Amino acid sequence: ITDRKRAEAQAQEKGQTFEALVEASPAAIVGFDASGCVILWNPAAERMFGWMADEVLGRFNPREPERGRERFLEFVRCARQGDTWRDVEISRKGKDGRRLHLSASSGPLRGGTGASFGVVSILLDITERVAAERQLRASQETIRASEEQFRTLIGNIPGAVHRCRDDAAWTMEFV
Repeated sequence: ITDRKRAEAQAQEKGQTFEALVEASPAAIVGFDASGCVILWNPAAERMFGWMADEVLGRFNPREPERGRERFLEFVRCARQGDTWRDVEISRKGKDGRRLHLSASSGPLRGGTGASFGVVSILLDITERVAAERQLRASQETIRASEEQFRTLIGNIPGAVHRCRDDAAWTMEFV
């Protein structure tokens, strides 16, 4: 009886530790059962997506559009069979319709016997990073276009073009 009580106490302590980690996590942690219904929705998921836990628990994944339902259920089936994903970039809408770019890591949720009963996903909001990358690509394209215009202009001038420093040797930088 003492060993059983000790094991039960350890299991309860692990459960409380898990709950504390999920609640305190700055990343959204979301869990789904085999039918795609939400069984875990931490405070970070509430902040990220706009749905409160009581709005989503026991309901089909609200982040998944109707047309993506079958694909999502296939993802749940694969994860329950042991597949895992790390840092997969996905795009979803929040409750307010705002598009979110996310880095998702997912894997099976297992019970005390080791059997999979669902899937858990840890989601990081990378919307700002994706926007910055797009802005950088646009800036680089603008620079390339500007350089191409410069080359065309210089290439069509009937004469020599040069640029030099304003130093004693008039150091040439471009001819």
